[in-house]
Amino acid sequence: MIRIVESVDIDAQPAEVFRLLCDPERKARLNPGVTVLQASVMTPGPIARGARIRYRLCTTSGVSAFDCEVTEFEPDHVIEVQSQAPIRFTVRQSVDPHPGGCRLVHQESAEIGPARLRTHAERHPLPYLLQLLRAAAGLVLPSADELEETQTQTVADEMRTALRTWLTNIKTDLESNTSSEVMTASAV
Repeated sequence: MIRIVESVDIDAQPAEVFRLLCDPERKARLNPGVTVLQASVMTPGPIARGARIRYRLCTTSGVSAFDCEVTEFEPDHVIEVQSQAPIRFTVRQSVDPHPGGCRLVHQESAEIGPARLRTHAERHPLPYLLQLLRAAAGLVLPSADELEETQTQTVADEMRTALRTWLTNIKTDLESNTSSEVMTASAV
């Protein structure tokens, strides 16, 4: 299991940030690691607990299609979704008022077991080969558990780096919209 938590302070009103979080397509398009093929709410009405969201995304490992269900929803404060994908993940995003705007906290957990880690190692073999070579040079080979822990940490680090970039993109998008609205209002 991988768990990561990151946050970003945004110079925008909490309700505006929360609107973005409830817009699957806009939110997904700000993710630097994907090309959005589809991101839409499949249930009628606005997003609420029980709503289903369908994603089709193109990533470095190919096209990924999955559904998510909103499992927690507090307007202008919390949205949590759980995937209905083969690799289960949960994303919880909360928006809290903060001086000058708000803080967006993103918590993510993913059930990544040995089979998924093997696939990751096959796509990115160099870090694992280097670790094996270093261990062999010292005549100490790592155990399967040590290799799995290293692979899990590598995947978590990659997720954390991508998440930081995505949160920065969200911040930039919202703050540029806020400054555009202020400029438009002052011009009137």
